[in-house]
Amino acid sequence: MKSLVVIPMFCLLIAGCNFDAIAKEQFVNNIKKTQQHVQQTENFFVVEKATPSMLLMLDSFIAENPEDQFLLLQGAQMHFTYAALFIDNEENSSWAGMHYKQAREYAAKACDFSSKVNKQSFNNRLNRLNPEDIEAVFWLAMTWGSWISVNTESIALLDELPFVEALMKKVIAWDEKYQNGIPFMFLGKLNSKNKAAKSYFEKALKISQRKLLLIHVEYAKTLARFYSDKPLFESLLTEAINTWKNRKEKNLKQNFTLVNSVSYNKAKNLLYDIEEFYEEEDEDEEEDEDE
Repeated sequence: MKSLVVIPMFCLLIAGCNFDAIAKEQFVNNIKKTQQHVQQTENFFVVEKATPSMLLMLDSFIAENPEDQFLLLQGAQMHFTYAALFIDNEENSSWAGMHYKQAREYAAKACDFSSKVNKQSFNNRLNRLNPEDIEAVFWLAMTWGSWISVNTESIALLDELPFVEALMKKVIAWDEKYQNGIPFMFLGKLNSKNKAAKSYFEKALKISQRKLLLIHVEYAKTLARFYSDKPLFESLLTEAINTWKNRKEKNLKQNFTLVNSVSYNKAKNLLYDIEEFYEEEDEDEEEDEDE
């Protein structure tokens, strides 16, 4: 099973080479060989700086091999992961959206989904999917949902959310432990305004054995902060921070190392920010009382 944070650092192996001179088989092998190294690195600064050039290289190779499903899925994963881990915030949402859109286009092509869908065409394609399509379907749901999340002003895109949810539920129906609980985390984010959200996040924590810290961070950002549940917010982020600090004793999975390193850093920043948020909220309440 491939990890969520598979970022093929193939450029380290073939930098400076001409793609035309590289046999496709060798190119694919280079990608596969470096996946494990990237998954297990704690130095996310290096990955963040290296990824843009890698994206350009991969996009160029996909342009030359537009029907290659392996490359399309690599492109979807890489664009998504770069945006989700490193640039998706309030200041950079449009920038992140560019990567999510490209990732969605790659994943849709790998799944043989049209970029323009209606309910009938979507259901027809959904019914033809089988468990062997799980990787492509997972990435289509992740990239599509993320693309919509940074374009909430678009009513047309918001109308596509049921398609995204149906895709991820299909993944769960095939294998509910796929990607270590990420599908349930995704549904928790998608349903943040209803009661089902908490059960989705809790399910994700259980499947991951509370060792995938991205789930703690997204749970805190999406649900605990949305409902101003400060104790839950602090508990989730504190657990994430302590788990990372004691990662050897906690026996965290090695292929979670990169995403856990990034999530630990985000947890620290969020915990700091929420303290400021509640200080401002308390000050506003005091002002109201004085009036």
